Amino acid sequence: MMGHRLAAGVFLTATLILSGQANATVTSRLNYDQLISRSTVTITGTVVDQRVVPFGDEIWTDTYVRVGDSLKGGVARGRIIRVRQPGGELGGRGMRVAGAASFLRNERVLLYLRPVGGGLFPIGLAQGKFSIYKDARGVERLRRDLRGLVFANPTSNGKTRLVHAAPGSDAKNIKLRLLIKRTQFVGKGGNR
Repeated sequence: MMGHRLAAGVFLTATLILSGQANATVTSRLNYDQLISRSTVTITGTVVDQRVVPFGDEIWTDTYVRVGDSLKGGVARGRIIRVRQPGGELGGRGMRVAGAASFLRNERVLLYLRPVGGGLFPIGLAQGKFSIYKDARGVERLRRDLRGLVFANPTSNGKTRLVHAAPGSDAKNIKLRLLIKRTQFVGKGGNR
């Protein structure tokens, strides 16, 4: 429970410090290899349900995902996993964490996750969640929505520059199969 409160506290503190209105969360930008190496579970799957739950005196949202392929962590195909994040609305109370991943029922996803509080948590908030879609030619591609994130980038003079994530998607139309191959390669210890 302490770890969950700490995680939520860090996100909320950074959010409140940045803008008294809680509209952004400061974090480090993670490249694909960092997502891969920091995750303990990486899967493709389909969102099947979502529930808002009390967690101590906090509100969390549990998203249930049916696993398609397990790229890391050995989760069985067809198993339903719980992706847990702080935030949601319950009993007239609400909590929002800017930059948290958002999910839609029946959405196909690629997730980079780590264990937190009886569930799995996306690495780097929304950075660890990609939506899978098919382009006009039927090629599966990825997009992700990083709205609400501000990246703390170190500069050469030892200071930190804050860079707001661009609205919309930043996955640059990457093909799903290419990131899956990269995940399998780095997950086996390649090119770190």
